[in-house]
Amino acid sequence: MPELKSHNSPRKRGPCAWAAQARDVKGRNPGQNFGLAISSSSLVSHDYAIKVRNMALATQDLERSARGVAPVALGLALAAWGLALVLALALGLAWQGSALAASGREPTLRVSGSSTLLPIVQRAAEVYLANRPDLLLTISGTGTGEGFRSLIDGNVDIADASRDLKAEERKRAEAAGLEFIRHVVAIDCLAVIVHPDNPIAGLSMAQLKGIYDGSIKNWSEVGGLDMVIVPVNRDSSSGTFEMWIEKVLKGERHRRDVQVQSSSGGVAYAVSGNRHAIGYVSLGFLSDMVKAVQVDGYSPNKENALSGKYPVIRDLYMFVRSDHGEEAEKFLNFVHSPAGVKVVEEEGFLPPEPIKGLDEGEAEAGGANGSTEALEASETGGSGDAPDAINTDGS
Repeated sequence: MPELKSHNSPRKRGPCAWAAQARDVKGRNPGQNFGLAISSSSLVSHDYAIKVRNMALATQDLERSARGVAPVALGLALAAWGLALVLALALGLAWQGSALAASGREPTLRVSGSSTLLPIVQRAAEVYLANRPDLLLTISGTGTGEGFRSLIDGNVDIADASRDLKAEERKRAEAAGLEFIRHVVAIDCLAVIVHPDNPIAGLSMAQLKGIYDGSIKNWSEVGGLDMVIVPVNRDSSSGTFEMWIEKVLKGERHRRDVQVQSSSGGVAYAVSGNRHAIGYVSLGFLSDMVKAVQVDGYSPNKENALSGKYPVIRDLYMFVRSDHGEEAEKFLNFVHSPAGVKVVEEEGFLPPEPIKGLDEGEAEAGGANGSTEALEASETGGSGDAPDAINTDGS
């Protein structure tokens, strides 16, 4: 089972600038598409913006002081001068940005896939980039299926996944002559959530199946209040959705009138605002805005996940191609280090054990890495099931 090789590189320190869209993280805006782009070169745009603003203010001051002399002529001249200055600065900014891109000095890393892993990846990026201001790191939560497609097509360097490869994905990769390496980065429970005012404390797997296949439609049928049940589901491109279909619905179709959300954050937000609603989210998206209920008598927590007693548990992955680049390797080394494991815990997920012998300094420099498994595209299996056994050693 091959491991990622070690790469050492000098670390640079300095500021980094953020440009972020809506973030799907506990209690924050549950927008449909999520993205993040981080780069030290984005400070160039900020500097030019400040210069443009300062010049504009200077133009306004000169204009005000000259009003008593030649208001019309001087005003027009100043306006023309200001416009020429803004255009010159804009052209300079465009030239400098093009020069940076053409020079190839700025290393890049592209991460995409499961929105479930967004809290982990975004926070890991913040910590990691404190020592890598030269790196342009882009992150998007497009869904597990889209992440795999992008990895096969070579459009991303790392694919985040809340499930394993499916048979058809393996066949497509095999046709392209690809081999993948799978990294277990977290352990997760799918927590069943309801509105905090809902008196229901627990449900069985059979009752959950009935709620989502439509045979149970009122909370009174499962010991609750007399009110209609509003099930909230994930979108079909989600690995979380596919696991729910497999584990809870046993491969059967869900009812047609479910509400669909494109992220775990969206599900939590929808349930928090509807007393009739029920949904399912990862551990990292639990908050006091919703109430997690027991499933078959077990709460979704670390103890029940690691013991295997909670009935809906899974590993969360990062996949790379076997021909992945040095930047992907370095970032994965960081995720597996004690500093990366701390991020996983802080975001509410359950981490596998840190890699033995990989300290934080070595990880930041791109040290040796375990917790990997080579996956040939032609390998049998890969039906899309989450692992039945949780490997706490990260293997």
